[in-house]
Amino acid sequence: MTEINEETFDLQAWIGGATTKERRVTIYQKSGLIGQIDTLKEELSLARRIPAGQRGVSDRSPTKIEQEIRALAEAFAASALIVRVKGLTEDHSSRLRKNAVVDAEKNRRKLSDEARSSLGMRAILLEAITFPKFSDEKQVKAFGDAIGDGQYVQIIEAYQDASFMPSEVNPGFLLGSSDEEDGADSSSD
Repeated sequence: MTEINEETFDLQAWIGGATTKERRVTIYQKSGLIGQIDTLKEELSLARRIPAGQRGVSDRSPTKIEQEIRALAEAFAASALIVRVKGLTEDHSSRLRKNAVVDAEKNRRKLSDEARSSLGMRAILLEAITFPKFSDEKQVKAFGDAIGDGQYVQIIEAYQDASFMPSEVNPGFLLGSSDEEDGADSSSD
């Protein structure tokens, strides 16, 4: 921590330079490949039990199955997207949530509690997600539907961490350690 001279400290300048915490989370466009990899792993386990001389014409070798697993794993990894999320204050989040619901209810009948909650969270994420940048709440919804609840919840948790959890840096990071375990408060990915 930098030594602060209380007599010359400029609170307004300090506030002007303050930022909210940011988190990041890695999500995958091709998460459906995990099921295919699991199936191939089961097939690989069976193939390893069959001696090479006893394999039938249609039986694939463990090497061939391993190559397929590797190709699918590479395709999965290549589909990664790092989503960055900034923290918002509770007051700001509440305003976003309320405004989204009020606007929606002006144009439709009353929303259910679940619909209000989902709409409010999409309004918050529209502002909190700094990359990729979404054009509107419908695009946030389409994104969430495409990646599934598991990955969508990871993004929500990153927002909650950035907004409501204290920022922490451990001594290893301050001392220049290159070990990730000794680094700054790690991201969700």
